[in-house]
Amino acid sequence: MLSGVHVAVLGESEHLPEDLRRAFAGLVSVRHIRIKAREVVEIGTGTVVIIDADRAASFSPDDIENLVLNQIRPARPLIFVGQAKSRTPLAAHNLLRFGSFVFRPFSAASLLDIVQFLSSQPRADEPAPAAEDSPAWIVDEHALAMVAGEKALSTLFSFAKGQSRLKQPELIKAGDLLIGSLSEGGLNSWVRGVRQHHDRTYQHCLLVAGLAVGFGLKLGFRQSDLLLVAKGALLHDIGKARVPLDILDKPGELTEAESAMMRQHPAYGEQVLRLESGIEPEILRVVRSHHEALDGSGYPDGVGSERIDDLVRLTTIADIVAALIEKRPYKAPLSGEAAFEVLAAMQGKVDMPIVSALAPLGRLI
Repeated sequence: MLSGVHVAVLGESEHLPEDLRRAFAGLVSVRHIRIKAREVVEIGTGTVVIIDADRAASFSPDDIENLVLNQIRPARPLIFVGQAKSRTPLAAHNLLRFGSFVFRPFSAASLLDIVQFLSSQPRADEPAPAAEDSPAWIVDEHALAMVAGEKALSTLFSFAKGQSRLKQPELIKAGDLLIGSLSEGGLNSWVRGVRQHHDRTYQHCLLVAGLAVGFGLKLGFRQSDLLLVAKGALLHDIGKARVPLDILDKPGELTEAESAMMRQHPAYGEQVLRLESGIEPEILRVVRSHHEALDGSGYPDGVGSERIDDLVRLTTIADIVAALIEKRPYKAPLSGEAAFEVLAAMQGKVDMPIVSALAPLGRLI
């Protein structure tokens, strides 16, 4: 049983749907409620409410809006479950602004991830406005990927500190969800969503991973290569787990000694991963060499172009773009187009054919 996680499933049927029953069996405290138009439903604060769109077919959009705003007291957040992009009543009146949408058939693990994530968030007294330029289902596919990515990163950083074992299935799941969400929704809403993350290191890793996968899609990478890109980008900064927090979180310029320690994080990361079996050599190269430059001026080894493969070159570009568009205490963020202008001026250090091929994406980020 997941401690403190409570779910209320609302629908017109008398019984809990089989797919939800299987997903939550023995893991989450679930209450099933048969809903009726205009009947108030009392649900404790902090409970995640799931409205089964496929079993509320007789409800009009106005009925559902009334249910969300007036009948459910006082619980929120909300998840709507329904057939993928089907024309349920939820498709009208932009009702998805009130909550997340999970499509059938769904992964039980992904649904549990987002339920656990939402149950830990402060209660919002008003529904968040939907992004005008992005369909709600795209935002929510990104949310699932971000939840999985954050969970994988938490495990990875604990592993790097010697506090847990590396869970490769979590990493693979996060990579697969990330590829799917970027394929469906593109870079813009991913970047917008990741920018809301409170932890700067996690935000950076998720941003680099999204950019790297988006860039790989643009370049026509195969699915197997995209998964390597996603895994490598999620792992690229794992060595920072061994850098003191007062250096990582320092708001101003680092001293020479602090910079020297920070420059060792790629080597720390590779050393940690070499202790674990099954890590692909391509990923080890990404982790160690993502701060190298083609002219040999990078770190930690100062290797030149002949030692830097395409996957590393792509991740390096994603890492630089992420750093340029991120808001930091000591600098304002650049636009995506301005970030690519900076890259275009790095002749000899980064792969210019890749930069030129990706430059049109600047306006999307």
